[in-house]
Amino acid sequence: MEEIRPRLVGRIRVLGAMVAAGLVGPLAGLAYSGQWRGRGLAGYLAYDAVLAVIATAVALRRPSRREVGWFVTLHQVPLTKRNGATIVDYLARTRRWRAYGVVASLGVGQGIVFASPGTQLNGYVLLFAGWFVGGILAEVPVGPRRAGGVRVASLQPRTLSTYLSPGVAGWLVGWAVGTVGLLVVYGATESPLGTRRVVAGLAGLFALTLLSVWSMLVIVRRPQPAAPPDVVAADDATRRAAIRRVAAGWGVLQCMASVAVGQWLSIGSESNLIANIGVAAVYVGAVGVLATWLVVPTRLSPPLTAPNRIAVP
Repeated sequence: MEEIRPRLVGRIRVLGAMVAAGLVGPLAGLAYSGQWRGRGLAGYLAYDAVLAVIATAVALRRPSRREVGWFVTLHQVPLTKRNGATIVDYLARTRRWRAYGVVASLGVGQGIVFASPGTQLNGYVLLFAGWFVGGILAEVPVGPRRAGGVRVASLQPRTLSTYLSPGVAGWLVGWAVGTVGLLVVYGATESPLGTRRVVAGLAGLFALTLLSVWSMLVIVRRPQPAAPPDVVAADDATRRAAIRRVAAGWGVLQCMASVAVGQWLSIGSESNLIANIGVAAVYVGAVGVLATWLVVPTRLSPPLTAPNRIAVP
């Protein structure tokens, strides 16, 4: 399969896409500012090109047996000769698209700095946002592969609750409500600058929520062909992994937003009570980032069985 081990043409295509992802942002920023002959410009572009080459090497690396072992153990799916390609294909595809997203986010940040040199960006948020969007693009709308074979109706319809526990859903909703509450407090206690930040923050949270929920529903409803049980189990495992990663990214970005609003409150407020609320939001949000990241299943525990032991159907 091309996703597992692309041929030379495929590798060149990936390298070209990675270079484009890294250079579009800076070139757009330079075009906006008109500073094509600034000092160090060649160095910046050379850095972007080298970064794209390194990211391409990482993206094209074949998933190891240990990675496959982690996946099949954490998702409790039997590894067979028939479904192994599906799992490896998923791991390779998601790694590749997340690399695209990270490189593109760095390029976008560089382009913003070129266009507006005084702009301050949070590099962690920028990188994670690129990782998050790249993971979504790995699944929808360009990620899903056409299901071959005959499709059949399932007696157990797939829903989002099949792959996402009520506890995780409640955690995400709770963070959304808490972040909106912090924005409301900030808007009620600060200057017109705060009002503009509140509007931008609410719009960003709404877009993030819409993108996350939509992508998870698309993953759930992706067609599933008639196939042997082990292949269906592998397909379900990839859906579960994708949905949990989207949920984790959604939650982490919300926690990062809470940290940002907490910093605004703690620094800009004249009220000790509001400032203390901001400080508490910063600490709670930082803990929330770590806790939400644990939703990603590949970070929980090592494989319990030897990853090189493949069951023959």
